[in-house]
Amino acid sequence: MSTSPPKLLAGTALIFWGVLTGNALVGLVAAMVVEARSWLGLRWNFSRASYIKAWQFSILCGAFISILAWMNGMKVGKIHTLFVWAPLIMLPLELAQRYGNAAKIPLNTFSFFARKKMEHDLQQGRSISPRMINTGYPYIAVVILATAMASRNELHHFIGLTLVIGFCLYAYMRHGGFRPMAWISAFFLVILLSYLGQWSMFKLYNYYT
Repeated sequence: MSTSPPKLLAGTALIFWGVLTGNALVGLVAAMVVEARSWLGLRWNFSRASYIKAWQFSILCGAFISILAWMNGMKVGKIHTLFVWAPLIMLPLELAQRYGNAAKIPLNTFSFFARKKMEHDLQQGRSISPRMINTGYPYIAVVILATAMASRNELHHFIGLTLVIGFCLYAYMRHGGFRPMAWISAFFLVILLSYLGQWSMFKLYNYYT
């Protein structure tokens, strides 16, 4: 079963993020770049080192945005509000995943110590089998959470969150044999969980701001 999101799902989430955070143009451009891989034949054979560099570049982007915000007067206690830019900060890694030939990337990409352990095992001649992950759905989750951190319109956020998660559920169930009644039941459960999640995120946002 494919572990990558269906076409347009990540793009839809990015547009949703852009509209509700006041960055509609940025969200549209990011969505076009992410979804263009479905229609372009551009693919590269990225090595493990390439994914590590993409992850490190994402970290540098986050640090750069944080420093700029601090220089513009943002207090250290409010630095968590910069999570609204997480979809752009994580974009380099997501693009490496999407435009690479590999369906998944090593999970130890995100851990310096795990990578060092793997290198040590290789030097000792041990057989290794690192856990692999497709960043598609985690990236969409980051986009949704970033939207919740900044959105002021609870109704629009709730509707958008429900549709995006419902789309994810449909894409997942389709691979295992789509059953309408099961999907409808699950979708109503998603609506309930979406409301609780949206309410929790706004409570968290109001607590810190």
